[in-house]
Amino acid sequence: MSAGTNVAVVLVILDGVGARRVRADTMPTLHTLATSGAWRPDGSEAVLCSATYPNILTLVTGSTPAQHRVFANPLFGHEFTAGAHTQTVFERASTCMSEFVVGDQYLIDVAKARTAGRHWPPEGVLPASAGVDEFGYATDAQVLPHAVAAAERAPDLLVVHFNGPDTASHLHGPDSPEAIESYRTVDAALAGFIDSLRPRWDELLVLIASDHDQEPIDDDRRIDLAGLAAARGVEAGVFHEGTAAVVVGRDACDDRWLSGVPGVEGSWLCEPGVRVIASAPHHWFAAPGYPSRGGGHGGPRTRDQVAVATGGHPMVAQIAQVWRHRRPAAQDWAGLVLAALKLATVAPR
Repeated sequence: MSAGTNVAVVLVILDGVGARRVRADTMPTLHTLATSGAWRPDGSEAVLCSATYPNILTLVTGSTPAQHRVFANPLFGHEFTAGAHTQTVFERASTCMSEFVVGDQYLIDVAKARTAGRHWPPEGVLPASAGVDEFGYATDAQVLPHAVAAAERAPDLLVVHFNGPDTASHLHGPDSPEAIESYRTVDAALAGFIDSLRPRWDELLVLIASDHDQEPIDDDRRIDLAGLAAARGVEAGVFHEGTAAVVVGRDACDDRWLSGVPGVEGSWLCEPGVRVIASAPHHWFAAPGYPSRGGGHGGPRTRDQVAVATGGHPMVAQIAQVWRHRRPAAQDWAGLVLAALKLATVAPR
């Protein structure tokens, strides 16, 4: 911990774990932390699209997709996002010791982890010996020792991301036995990580969030919106994001081409030239050759994020009071981090 600093902040992000999963039977560690600290049972509200990259970027910057320009996972690195600049909590806390440990190695770039004092995996490249899941991301068991090692170095700010439940839910569906087991697995990893924080618990604010929930999808209800747009002569780029799609370009303002498309539940214009489209339940957006999936996210139904605050810091009680009267949003978490580090005058209301 930096000289003169008497508080530290830990932000844990549980990828793909919806607010409804905070239950004693499947996630006892998380449930105990929730019921003994600050907890919003209906969760924090994700930005749209309710996907990993837009929301984790929002969690660590406090900015909305309209500001950081990543409305969907496929838009990261696209020319559409060129010129956008939002500061991470690491940049704004540059005088503090900070670390970022992630299960999805691409978050090193997406969430600007290089702005932290230290990050894992180094340069966003997993070691050849690392244990990985079916999508090539680090398993929760692989992330845990690096998270514990970071905690033992006692930084002022530590962000840890566990990815396991997201992969299991995508492959098998969020209510499948495999997904339920993944919630138990990440909860066990959380327990091990929390144990490493106990020696300095009284000086910690521990925030536990997620990026999005997931919902079941049927493979035979996929919608090739990009193909449809091309067939109808729509002058816009279409980016599939599970149960949502983002349309970027001149024709995004006009939604008449969506009329009568089976499985499209609604759409809204985020700004001139950017439209988000949501699928009906069990439908999803994907090209014909895209691999089958059991679960997806992106639309309004998967916006409920975990919202728990614990630790010995006095802000836990303050957060509990605020959350009783107001549901938090993804863009609030960066403000909580900075307020605890005394780098913001007030926490978001």
